[in-house]
Amino acid sequence: MQQGSGGGAAADHRFSLRLSTPSATAEGVVIWGSDRLGIDSTAMPALLTLLLPLPLAVAAVLARLPPARRLGWLGALAFALGAASVRVALRLPLDQAADPLWVAALPTLSLRIDAGLQLLGAMLALGSGAWSALRSRSGIDRASAVIAVLTAVAMIVVAGPLIRIGGYLPTLAAATALGIGAAFIGATLALVRDRISASRGKPPSPRGSAPRSGRWSLALLVGGLAVLFTPHLDLVFGGAIVAAAAAYALQRRVGAVRLPIFPAVVAGALGFAGYYLHVIAGPDGVWLAALPEAPLSAAAQALIVAALALGAVGFFVFRPLGSLPPGPWLAPIGVALLLRVGAEALPLGMDGWRTVTIPIGVAAAWAAAVTRRPLLLASAAAWMACFAPAGGGAAGAWILALVSVGGAGVGSAARRLATATFASTARECVLAALAALGAALALDGLLRAEVFYTVMSAGAAAFSAVYISRADT
Repeated sequence: MQQGSGGGAAADHRFSLRLSTPSATAEGVVIWGSDRLGIDSTAMPALLTLLLPLPLAVAAVLARLPPARRLGWLGALAFALGAASVRVALRLPLDQAADPLWVAALPTLSLRIDAGLQLLGAMLALGSGAWSALRSRSGIDRASAVIAVLTAVAMIVVAGPLIRIGGYLPTLAAATALGIGAAFIGATLALVRDRISASRGKPPSPRGSAPRSGRWSLALLVGGLAVLFTPHLDLVFGGAIVAAAAAYALQRRVGAVRLPIFPAVVAGALGFAGYYLHVIAGPDGVWLAALPEAPLSAAAQALIVAALALGAVGFFVFRPLGSLPPGPWLAPIGVALLLRVGAEALPLGMDGWRTVTIPIGVAAAWAAAVTRRPLLLASAAAWMACFAPAGGGAAGAWILALVSVGGAGVGSAARRLATATFASTARECVLAALAALGAALALDGLLRAEVFYTVMSAGAAAFSAVYISRADT
């Protein structure tokens, strides 16, 4: 994988070939010099590489056999990571096709790793489909097999130019090495996790009844809507403080917390950030539309983002809210704070704190994977994507936050399969497709900012996918 630097080299290579005879592709895209270099002239559409993991995620949800589900999720992740790496290396927008001549200018090792990841995704998709087909128990299993196999074929076709440029045997060797290495690391981590789990008892669940509280639920809803949609900074921060206070009240009713630490931190942090922004921007400059024009230095932005992140981080964690099942219900509020205020008005501060906040997200993602909480993993990924909003990062953060809310209370895979109905299955398919899309977009944004931490977070997602059939949301 190559971070950013490959794009400039690829672009220079392309323009240096403009004196050659052009040849037109089937899509009408002119690729200069392809006849002379002997490179296949089929462009690789970036948007299609972004969308291909979606049907594979749906196939994984429909598969009733745990190995087929795990292979499907792992295939979607591997392909999404490889495709995102190519887009980032070429600095491609999400809706632009990748010219094979640009790809050919990438470093050989980077090219073969990216091609190997995409080929590995297709191989895992074929494995998922074959497992469901050979050991099918129902029509849903057969439907899952068909979707997985068709998606694998589409992956191979779309990644074909990249595989040909990288070389068939080297790409196959890279895919095999990546698969074996990931399996070895995963097996080692699973062994460590099982040893730790065996030495500990199951954590006690919060005691107490779950009385309904319409007053606090309404306050939570109103505060959340203010953060998401109002155009003024005071309304956004005020809504977040109200939502935090209402969440604490709902938690306290079920005996989950005693001290109001969460609302106190939110009020203090956002109060400081709001005061600082008022002093610098003035009363007319704290409308969200005008805030990016405020004369904020890099140091001032870094200081405000530190307070903003401290106030937002609590919204991404699990918490029981009254009669609702525990889950990251408040993640969209945290995303709104970081994107509507931080990414739009304080980009230098967000960049400055990225090397601190993203490692925190990686640690949270691995904690979620080890404890088998996929919704917390989605919430952690949304947190990380907020600090890498370029490319697909911002959209991925919003989608993953919605997935973490929509998936709360769904239950474990075993319970879902035992009580499956058409409505519940349709809901699971929609959530799976959104999760795959959000993850692919988040990978696109994160790879443009932090390659190492992106790979670490993808490892957490892969580890979670192995145990997803037994995960409790």
